[in-house]
Amino acid sequence: MFIVLERRLNLNDKKKDKVKYLYPRYLKHYYLILKLDDLRKMQQKAVKKVESFEGNFLKLLEWRLFMLVFRLNWITNIFMIKSMVDQGIFTINGKIKIHSNFVSKVGDIVGVNDVYREVLRYDLILRYKKGIIFWSTPSYFFLNYKFMIGILWKNPELNDLEFITDKLDVFLGSEYYYPTPR
Repeated sequence: MFIVLERRLNLNDKKKDKVKYLYPRYLKHYYLILKLDDLRKMQQKAVKKVESFEGNFLKLLEWRLFMLVFRLNWITNIFMIKSMVDQGIFTINGKIKIHSNFVSKVGDIVGVNDVYREVLRYDLILRYKKGIIFWSTPSYFFLNYKFMIGILWKNPELNDLEFITDKLDVFLGSEYYYPTPR
């Protein structure tokens, strides 16, 4: 009797360990260019700031140039975004940024370089006509397709974000519920 109970307890512990192991990896693979160490550094930065952890952490994750372009639906292939940012296609406040992890702030204008504006607009229109755009732009953006700009006008909230899978929990993946001992 005790052996069976002990096996069940060990199995439950293994399931908890599996969840603790998998969720950070789901989050890492969704955000693609981040390492687990980078996620932990973002978590530490978010804890140190005065405001709430949730808001700070979402700002650090979602307001990187890489995710801004993805959320604006200008490029839906998450693997292609990194190379396009490195080529200098996107601007923040009119300045070309070639670093994918550049973090913007409220009031910043994300745009497309003048050379590539018509090409991206044409591509966006084709994807819209074919029904390839999967979700709408989050409510914390003001978006203008004529000039290909997006303005960040408020802080992101978790209910504003849409993820590819339901298994992705941003806070569980960032070890918000049970931080690992350091």
